[in-house]
Amino acid sequence: MKLAEIHQLMGKTNFSKDEKKTIFALIDYKVENDMDKVLDRMERVEERMENTLKTFIWVIGIATTVISVLLGIIALKG
Repeated sequence: MKLAEIHQLMGKTNFSKDEKKTIFALIDYKVENDMDKVLDRMERVEERMENTLKTFIWVIGIATTVISVLLGIIALKG
């Protein structure tokens, strides 16, 4: 539900101003809590991607070294 819809629904109720503030505070707390969870998950995804990239670069480096050594051996024999 969008915030505008919630505001319209709250306008139609008979709640006092303090009760409405309390409800909005609870909604705000829930949204903030959900955002913290999303941010934590994004940080974990970022760490995994960083580790994967480091591993990929390491593998490319090893492959390049092996190819260079093989080409050097072929050049010395030829």
